[in-house]
Amino acid sequence: MPDMPTREELEKRILELEKTVSEYNKSGKELNKKQLKAINQIGLLANSTLNLEEVLARILKNTIETLDGSAGMIFLKNPVTGCLSWGASFGLSEAFVNEFKNRHVQPGESLSGHIAQTGQSIYIPINSSQDKRVVRPVVEKEGLNSFIGVPIHGVDEIVGVMVILTHPPDILSESDKYLCAAIGLHVGSAIRNAQLFDKHKRVEESLRESKERFKTLSEFSFEGIMIHNNGVVIDSNEALTKMLGYTREELIGENIIQLCVPPEYHAVVRENLVKSYAKTYEGVAKRKDGTLFPIEIEARDIKFKNKKFRVAAVRDITDRKQVEEDLRASRDRYYKIAANLPGLVYQFVMDESGSYSMPYISEGVRSMFGVSPEEVNQDINSIMQFMHPDDVPGFERSLIKSAESLSPYNYEFRVLIDGKTGWINTISLPKRRENGDISWDGILLDTSDRKNAEKEIKRRERQLTESQAVAKVGSWDSNMITKKSEWSAESYRLFDKKIEEFAPGFNKFIQRIHPGDVARFMTEWSNALGSGDLLHVDVRIINDSGREWVMEAIGKVVERDNEGKVVRVAGTIQDVTLRKQGQEALIKAHDELEERVRDRTIELKNSHEQLLHSEKLAAIGGLSASIAHEFNNPLQGIMTVIKGVKRRAEMEVEDVALIDMAIKECDRMKDLISSLQDFNRPSSGKIAPMDVQAAIDSLLVLGRKEYITKDIIVNTHFAQDMVQIEAVGDQVKQVLLNLLNNAAHACEEGGAITVSTEVDSRRENIGIKIQDSGKGIESQYLNKIFDPFFTTKSAVKGTGLGLSVSYGIIKKHGGKIDVISESGAGTTFTITLPVEGVKNVSI
Repeated sequence: MPDMPTREELEKRILELEKTVSEYNKSGKELNKKQLKAINQIGLLANSTLNLEEVLARILKNTIETLDGSAGMIFLKNPVTGCLSWGASFGLSEAFVNEFKNRHVQPGESLSGHIAQTGQSIYIPINSSQDKRVVRPVVEKEGLNSFIGVPIHGVDEIVGVMVILTHPPDILSESDKYLCAAIGLHVGSAIRNAQLFDKHKRVEESLRESKERFKTLSEFSFEGIMIHNNGVVIDSNEALTKMLGYTREELIGENIIQLCVPPEYHAVVRENLVKSYAKTYEGVAKRKDGTLFPIEIEARDIKFKNKKFRVAAVRDITDRKQVEEDLRASRDRYYKIAANLPGLVYQFVMDESGSYSMPYISEGVRSMFGVSPEEVNQDINSIMQFMHPDDVPGFERSLIKSAESLSPYNYEFRVLIDGKTGWINTISLPKRRENGDISWDGILLDTSDRKNAEKEIKRRERQLTESQAVAKVGSWDSNMITKKSEWSAESYRLFDKKIEEFAPGFNKFIQRIHPGDVARFMTEWSNALGSGDLLHVDVRIINDSGREWVMEAIGKVVERDNEGKVVRVAGTIQDVTLRKQGQEALIKAHDELEERVRDRTIELKNSHEQLLHSEKLAAIGGLSASIAHEFNNPLQGIMTVIKGVKRRAEMEVEDVALIDMAIKECDRMKDLISSLQDFNRPSSGKIAPMDVQAAIDSLLVLGRKEYITKDIIVNTHFAQDMVQIEAVGDQVKQVLLNLLNNAAHACEEGGAITVSTEVDSRRENIGIKIQDSGKGIESQYLNKIFDPFFTTKSAVKGTGLGLSVSYGIIKKHGGKIDVISESGAGTTFTITLPVEGVKNVSI
């Protein structure tokens, strides 16, 4: 049975009853005998049983019957949360009861929550289910009419709420509210009695379980427990016997120090025993088989029947020692790894006051900042002092933000070390400690090289932008998979568009091309994508206002996937309107020049024959130099003989005339030999910078008429980064003209000539390649084509000296000339010349 109410509790309950009755009497009404009798009966019910659910159900049923109500509920209040939960119900649907059993009414929620929070009773005469304070739809479905809700008081607090309701048309009266309030006092008593009984029952059960639990824990504890008097064992548990290898009977009565402690530890154990040492300490124990193992001891003095005993707990810490050893090894490995990382590892802590500390930082701090980890541990300012003052506010703001949200921390800041500015990037993960501090575990990386590289990249990008603006050349990059394109600023300017006005893309470019050039451009584009060759095409562009200009587009495939599919194409665009106009003007001027010199065709023909003759002389110059001496001596002897004959012999007039003619012809032969020797002497040409591509352009313009007449297509593929070379320009032009003429002769029935240039990666040499689609050279002649007087042309068209002379010119310039040919498949001549030319050599 629960404890009886105290005198103070009874007096308080009587005062509350008197107050309730007084309020009722003030209303002008009196409780009738039936109602008073009902209150007394309910009071007896409240103390009839200690089963709370049963007593609440009885009280609720009697209250409803007394008030002629239809239904009711009693809610119990949680003293900690203040929420109401189901206690008992009567007359309500199963759906309503089940719904309420599964939820809790918050303080102030609905009518019941309001009563529990304020302690005020609520009376609603009719239509209570329509009251706005009724929030649960299930209550509305009950179709309730009158409502009375009163608080249930305990000793000094509200412990629940009782609600009485009717179904239409039944109506509760005002006096019923006071009756319910009086009954609520009895309900509070019943709740308190049941709670006290339940508490008393739980305490007894807890004591019983505690005894059993202690016994069980003692016997089945993982640590050894013993009671001893000055070292003599009084009792022990099973865990200790298993730990030491003795039986319980073997330990009791024995001195545990002498039996199970190695001699070197006797002094420590005895000293702790004398001082009643109560803290945990470590030692070593000896098993029955003589093996030693580490232990941890914790002991307390106790008194029993006026005698002092000591209770000791002994733990085998072999595994813990091994773990500690493994942990030390792991820590050492971690420190080594941290020391060898490119940056440094750290732990940063901010306490609740906002103060910083750095409990750990790796050895990398020495090389990065020139301070030791110990200095940083003692004073974080030893490393914080290096932070650039302008970056400190941003560092603190971002740190606080990370602490508030516990989001990953990533901040890059400048440092000043030895007067030099560097960059540091910190990356870490925050966590909140149990004491409220925030710690970040992370790394510091020296990003100075990256920042300098980024700065250099930006500088180069700026230079590229400025260079493109000066050269009026724009660049582009198109992704054929994503269909996205990137254009440089100059590309936008060339299209007369602002960046925000025009989204770059292949289709956008096509839309700007003159309709008459679209098909040609698409053909060139497709060919370039398929073959991987360079795209080089000129197209007309039309802007929104109708202005038309010529754009040169150059591009190449720069990336393919594993299957060979094109991924990216990049290139340049350039406004070549002025160049095209210049070329057209040049062509026009050339046509006019042809018209003007038509009447001088004969002179040109003679000049051409003289040029062929000079080639022959140049070729035989080398031969004449080697045989000049042999020619001159015999010729001098012949002349001496003829002149002697003329002086001594008597001859007819006709014979003298013949002798004079012979002497004259010998003089002419002497002069001819002297002239031939001049072909082998160095020319007086000067070495100067030469634009090879410009020279090729001029030669192609001169030969344009011949190419058109012979139905020859000329293609050029010039290197974008071509440089000038040091050479005798007219001599190199002579070589190029000779090779172009040979290519044109090889394409008598039409064909194509392709001229391309390139610069090697070290920019030390240039290459010139002249390729024709003509009849080619048979393989047996390839090793002879540079020999003097060798030719595959007819006598009318060739002397066999052009390639020989060309070979000599290229050699004197320090270069080389190669040929690749196949009969019926065309010929390719490749010239290689040094950019710097041949120093200190006359050409």
